[in-house]
Amino acid sequence: MQQKQEKARILVVSLCGLPAAGKSQVAASLCDLIHASTSCGMKCTHVRFDDYEHLAIADAGGTFDPANWHAARQHAFAAVREAAKGNDEHSVIILVDDVLHLSGMRRHVLRVAESVGAAHAQLCITCDASVRHDRNQKRSGLHRVPDETLSRLEASWEDPTTTTFAFDRKTVRLDTTEAQADDVAAQAWSELQSRWGGAAIHPDELARRRVLAGQASNAKSFAHQADVTTRAMLGAAVQRVDSRLRGEVARHLNEVRRRVLESANRVYSVCCPDADEAWAVALSFADECDEQTKRRLQPGEGELEGEPDIQ
Repeated sequence: MQQKQEKARILVVSLCGLPAAGKSQVAASLCDLIHASTSCGMKCTHVRFDDYEHLAIADAGGTFDPANWHAARQHAFAAVREAAKGNDEHSVIILVDDVLHLSGMRRHVLRVAESVGAAHAQLCITCDASVRHDRNQKRSGLHRVPDETLSRLEASWEDPTTTTFAFDRKTVRLDTTEAQADDVAAQAWSELQSRWGGAAIHPDELARRRVLAGQASNAKSFAHQADVTTRAMLGAAVQRVDSRLRGEVARHLNEVRRRVLESANRVYSVCCPDADEAWAVALSFADECDEQTKRRLQPGEGELEGEPDIQ
């Protein structure tokens, strides 16, 4: 788990921010920058959710319909998945351009990234409220967000810096209040390149890997403890026998000990032992030590029966 992940072929970017913050302009500039600055065929796809939602509103005769709005978002996410099917030989960057004002919405983008084996990064485009409102007033048609909707989005905005989710806390914030879209895009590209890592891992899968790592660590610990314990038992057993027999007894017990530990390690490699199982390994070797030493005591502790063969 501590090994560095290989860079994923696909990078899904959650491009979030309140309306008129400059997301789409930054995204367009970012795609132009990527296509112009790379010679390896890297592809940048800009999935703008507003485009799908505006089509849904137009199909509904210019009125907002919640069912059509949800359907439009599903079409947008389908476009994200489709963009991830590109040529395996080239890297793909997918910019998911939406308000994503709720943390749950941003988490949904992360789940989509996980489902297509993509890395994930998050850019939050911000600017002063007065500038956003001024930009919005200059828009026309469906591109202009109604004041009531804008106020509602501002009131319900869950800032990434204030949530408890790890993926939110790693968000890169870029301000467009005074900066040009091209300059912000250049900064965004620099940040994305440094944060483009391995494929995003679902928390359930991450938890499973942590359990496996913990089990492996426990098995290693039990194996080490069994090694130390049986080594001490062997030393004590050899000391109990007559000096004339110690070499033979030591050789025999070493071979038994080796077999016992090999058998235990095979079990540990497929399942995590508990304390009782680990103790059973030590007890099995202790029985062998007792068997080999009970008739080979030091002079004065018992009668030696000659020098019988080691069994």
